This record gives sequence, C-alpha cells and structure tokens, in this order.
Amino acid sequence: MRGVRKAVPIGLSWALVALLPAGAGAVLQTPDPVVVDTVAADPAVADTVSEPFVPRNLLEPASPAPADWRTGVWEWDAEGLQSMRALTLLELLEEVPGIVSLRGGDFGQPSTVTAFGAAGGRVRVFVDGVEVPPLEGAVVDLSRVGLGGVDRVRVERRPGELWVELFPITLVDPRPYTLLEVGTGDLNTNLFRGTFAHPDALGGSVVVSLDRVDTEGPFREEPGASFGVHLRHALHLWDRGGLSWELRRMTSRRPGDLWSPFSINRTDLALNGRFEASPGVLIGGYFKRSWLGADYGRDVSPPEVPELNEDPYSRAGFRVNVEREGWWGGLGAFRGWGGGRPTSGISARAGVTLAGLGGAEASFERQGWELGGGALGGHARLWTEPRFGVSLFAEGHHGDRGIPFWRPPPIEEDPDEDPDGEPEEEPPVEPEPEPGSYSTWTGVRGGAEYRRGDFFVGGALLRVEADSLHGTGLPFEDGGVVTTGGVRTGFEASARIPLTPLLDGLSLTGSLQFWDDLERWQYLPRRSYEGRLRFHDVFMESGNLELWTDIGVRGRDPMTVSLEGTGVPPILPEVPFQQSWFARIQVRVVSVRAFVIWENFTVRDQNQDLPGRLLPPTRALYGVRWTLWN
Repeated sequence: MRGVRKAVPIGLSWALVALLPAGAGAVLQTPDPVVVDTVAADPAVADTVSEPFVPRNLLEPASPAPADWRTGVWEWDAEGLQSMRALTLLELLEEVPGIVSLRGGDFGQPSTVTAFGAAGGRVRVFVDGVEVPPLEGAVVDLSRVGLGGVDRVRVERRPGELWVELFPITLVDPRPYTLLEVGTGDLNTNLFRGTFAHPDALGGSVVVSLDRVDTEGPFREEPGASFGVHLRHALHLWDRGGLSWELRRMTSRRPGDLWSPFSINRTDLALNGRFEASPGVLIGGYFKRSWLGADYGRDVSPPEVPELNEDPYSRAGFRVNVEREGWWGGLGAFRGWGGGRPTSGISARAGVTLAGLGGAEASFERQGWELGGGALGGHARLWTEPRFGVSLFAEGHHGDRGIPFWRPPPIEEDPDEDPDGEPEEEPPVEPEPEPGSYSTWTGVRGGAEYRRGDFFVGGALLRVEADSLHGTGLPFEDGGVVTTGGVRTGFEASARIPLTPLLDGLSLTGSLQFWDDLERWQYLPRRSYEGRLRFHDVFMESGNLELWTDIGVRGRDPMTVSLEGTGVPPILPEVPFQQSWFARIQVRVVSVRAFVIWENFTVRDQNQDLPGRLLPPTRALYGVRWTLWN
C-alpha cells in the first residue's frame, strides 16, 4: 500500500496534464488536417484545401562519426530508448562495453561511470549541445540527470574522455502525444516517467515531463529517490530559425545518516537560439545557468562535512556549424562565470566521409581556468568502409583537462603561539588536493572488425597514459586522493553471432575488455565483460506485435577506488569481484509495451562498486511503456 499511496498523487497530477489538450481551448488543440468546405464560406475561393500542419523543431548540427563499435560511438533514438531494459541514464550507459559503474548504493544515491580509468574532469554530459557543468565534484552526479523529455542519447567513448549527449524530443507528428513509463517491483521500487508534447501550443511547441524513481534500497534499509521536472518551450520565429527555453530540475533524496546533505536539488536553466543562415550553415547561441540547493534535515546527525557550495555557474556561448556533401565542420566559443569551473573556451571540429572508402574527424578544445594558463586537448578518429567484410579503425586523444575538484582543505591563516610568544612548529602534513588542477592524458585505440550480414566480430588494442589520476569528487569520495598515473595497455573484443538456424531473431552477443596488471589504476579492473542471449522479432503483417527477451551476465574483476588511502604513496582500498545475471522480457502490442526485468537473479549479496556500499542482492520489476496520441 505504501507504493500505491506514492503513486496516487503522481498519477492524479499527470492525469491533469494528459487531459490538457481536451480542455485548454483552441490554443492547445491541433486537430488532424481536414479539407475545408470553402464553397459555403466563400465561393470565390472554392476548391481550395487547407495546408496540413507540419511540426517544427530547432535545427541540430549533424552528428559527425556514425554510431558503431569501430568508431567508439553508441546511439539510441526514441524507439531504441523505449526498447531498452535500462530505466535510468546510468543503466543505459552500462550497455556500452568497458563502462564501469560507480554507485553509492541504490536509486537516489550518488552515482557516475568511468571508462579507461578516466574519472575526474573526463566524464562529460551535454544536453542539447551545451555541457552540463559538474557542481558537486569533478563529475556530474548521474542520479540528478533524468531521461524525461529526451528521445536520443549519444555516447562517445573516447580513449581519454567519455562524452554523453542528450537531445530533446523531436516532434514528427502533428498530433500531441503522451508517453508514460510506469513500473513497480521488489524493495518497494517505483518508476514513473511521464512526458507530454504538443507541437502547436503557445505559439510554438511545448514539452512537459515528470521523472521519478524511488526505492527502499538494499535489504530495505536505505531509502532513496530521484525525482524532477523538465519544461521546454520553443518558438519558431522564422522559416529557418527559432528560440527555446528549457528548465531541468532534479532532486536526489538519500539517508541522512549516510550523506550530508540528505536532499540535493540541481536546477539547469537554458536559453538556446539557432538560425540557418544558408543551406547547410547553422548559427546558434546559448546561455545556461546551473545551481544546487540543499536540505540538511533537522532530525538526523549528518557526517562532519563542510556545507555544499551552492554558488551558481553560468555559461554563454555561440556555435557555427557548416555541413556540405561529404564533409562538415563546427566552431564554438564560450565565457563562464563561477568559481572552480572553466572561465572561457574555444572548440573546433571537422570531418569528412568518402563514399566507398571511409571517414575521418578531428576536434580541438582549449579551456581557460582561474588557476592560470589553460587546458588544451584534441581528439581524432578514422575508419574505413568494409572490404570483403573487413574494416580498419584508429583513434587517439591527447591533452590536458582542468579538474573541478572537491572541497578544498581548510586553511589556517594564523598559527597558534606558545606562552613565550613564539609560533609553534606545525607538524608536516601530506599535501591534499587543491580545489582545481590539471591532468594530462594520452589514449590510443586501433583495430579491425569483420561483418557479414548480422554476424560481427571485432578486436582493438588499447593504450592509455596519464600523469595523474583524479577521482570523481562525489560525496562517497570525501577525502579522496590524487595518485600518480603511468601507462596501461589492454585489448578489447566484441561480437554478435546470429543463431537463425535455431530460431529467427535469436543471437548471442558479448564484449570483453582486458588490461595488463603491471600497474593498478583506480576504477580500472583488469577484466570487465558482458554476454547475453537475445531474441527480438516482429510478428503479424501489421507489425503490431513485437517481442524482446534477454538473459545475460555482466561482471568485472576486483578494482581499486579513489577513496582515502593510507601510506605514502597511498594504498587505495579495493572492492571485490562483481557479477550480476539479468533477464528481461518486453512485449509491444501496437503502442503499449509491457516489460518484466529481473536483476541479479543469482542473488549475489556482496556486489559493490565502493567499499561497504552494497547493491541490491536481487530485484524484479514490471511495468508498461505506453504512447498515447491525443
């Protein structure tokens, strides 16, 4: 009953939004295109037909490299997001090979991901082309990044940075629609995500989304929740331009005896304008302001930590993108205001595709920081088209990144004096992380893949080198340390084997990433892997029946983490081997999708990404995803 009580006010609120088109008058109504009987109205214009309404969207620059394993890019469109077993952004990122999750617990707890051992300053999130700045540490807390109002996610797993790009809903139908995702399950876990989109309201298009996931946590002892709202209104001022404003607010609520503050909300307010100056030339400008709010609670005794920095960070910039047949390019610059974050930056990106040969792209970025100097970096990749089924690829990344590190150590201006008036000699203290610093990183990935029909197998050699390794700076890393880097080499492989002789739509997929063990890096297990048996097929001539099933395993070897170490150099703590078996079934009937998800069904009760922060020993969820055309 407790879960039902939570769902009732949410359901009633959303019912009002869903019914909005029916009762909001002509402004919010978009009837289906109809033929106008102009003979009765005005014989002079008889036989004319009304123009059908066509939805409009702000233009977006073309995505450069194609989404493919060889390019290190993964992408999900609206159909792909609704077909995935992932319910949150972090779970979606776990679908990318080589991604390592860092969860402070269950839903609502601090969380992020890493790739190639790169963490602080090198896990970057973008919404509608504008970077989401880290506010609480050196990376964005993914528990406060919702998927509401998003219908495309693009991930670039570079050998030195991880880019996560979220794109707003693209309206393709003149009818308003509602998308509901509702689920419940073990540990009193509840999911509600509702999105209402109207392509012709308030002079433009409107998107409203509510997003919530909550649970009582492992062994029902650590309640947590992430919930928020997303509002977006776009005005189409010219045939080739427009202006949008967007508000995203997401709150994480956690046990007060574990985290302080126990409730943190993040708000991002953005203004975005774009104009197509000529075919293929897109000019845009934006302003974004981000800030945190905190609730420390009254009836709990939080850990002894400094108060959260609630100073806002603002960024204003412009972008110019050019696209021609076979090549593209872009240039951007910004100015930032707010302590501990970039104060300025310029970037450039260009690429080319040659029919039958392949493609290449390169990017450059320089950011200015209050620390002085600047962080300069670049990335390049190239790939070939298949020849006899074989494609070659290579990419590299080199440069500096500024690290918006976590809370600075306290500074005592006046030393204590002894009774004789002489200052006491202070004992030597190990240097602690400063509120910001730079790190230099070099990464290379190159290999080949073979494709024949639905069969695919690929392998790549990996090499990364860093002068220093930085943690995430999230609350579970208070007191974390910066460690010396070094060189790591590794290998990764991925494959998909169709099993059509057994059953149409059945396939076996898997991936493996393996690293040498000469030097141990934080957040880089020697081996990580995933494998699954998957079935997907569409039935009936109408295509109104579709089925997905998965049964698989995901795991990694023990790894060290960037918590407070002991000794000089520090000896970092380690989390044990982790493995989770999962299963999923989803059925679509027309526009209704019913799903059942079972996590960790072998009931491993010691899975953890951080020491002592146990993950749920098992959980089953069921629910629906339902698209309603109003």
